[in-house]
Amino acid sequence: MTLQVSPKGLGWFQDARFGMFIHWGLYSIIGKQEWVMHTDAIPVDDYEKLVPQFNPTKFNADKWASIAADAGQKYIVITSRHHDGFSMYDTSLSPYKVTNTPFKRDPLRELAMPVHAAISNSVFMSHCWIGTTRLTAFEQKVEWLGAIMWNSYMGRFANCVRSMGKWAASGLTATGRPTP
Repeated sequence: MTLQVSPKGLGWFQDARFGMFIHWGLYSIIGKQEWVMHTDAIPVDDYEKLVPQFNPTKFNADKWASIAADAGQKYIVITSRHHDGFSMYDTSLSPYKVTNTPFKRDPLRELAMPVHAAISNSVFMSHCWIGTTRLTAFEQKVEWLGAIMWNSYMGRFANCVRSMGKWAASGLTATGRPTP
């Protein structure tokens, strides 16, 4: 599978220039970065003890979108599943997800509409990491070399987007308008 950005899409991105990139997940509980399992050599079984602690009660999608718009940002990129394999959205691909925490909500679904409403010509994008279970990038010891790995990634990415539902997939269309 070979994907290329359209000249129109590339032009928009180059003109937009200013956006918000959000890396947020279980690692936020311990105040570290998304590679903490690797850098601190945390075993998966120990890291998974963070799941029942994840409850970001102050999360407010409308406020996040408003802050981005007030700052003049033109788009938001958020990682929906990062290197730890934890999904920050409700998915049927894995039980290792935000809706199985005390928070029980889908923050990406909650962000989709306010982001689109607050940011003119917005694009709401999410990155799906390669794991389809609790397996992490560290456990898989993935080396990103060659087309075989890229094709494997793109297949898993497509499954991830499908599992997010219409609201996420619409963010990948030409309109950039999320579907409620």
